[in-house]
Amino acid sequence: MTKDEAIQQMLKGEKVTHTSFTEEEWITMTSPREVLTEDRYTSSTTLFWQHRDHPTFSSGWSIWKEIFYCHTKDCKEEIREPVMCCSGRECGCLGQPIDPPYCLEHYEELKQKHKLN
Repeated sequence: MTKDEAIQQMLKGEKVTHTSFTEEEWITMTSPREVLTEDRYTSSTTLFWQHRDHPTFSSGWSIWKEIFYCHTKDCKEEIREPVMCCSGRECGCLGQPIDPPYCLEHYEELKQKHKLN
């Protein structure tokens, strides 16, 4: 999408990414005058776009989609977004997932290892 289309999406609350960003990087707009990054840094929109005035940034934008991977070391299989118990403040779970954040193969292995039903 174009820069103008990306701005419209951000104003609606969407996170967007650019072809020059890493897969973890995104931006959104908290207001028409402020940009928020994935690292929770804020910047004025004027300053943010001032440093991105190259024609490359006129297009190449898309809606950012978070990708979740199996929590087993070295497994790169995508999984669905984990459902969290709470924000980490409501109970003693510290915001842990309700469902195990593993791919089916590794979940079955863990069940066997720990003899879970």
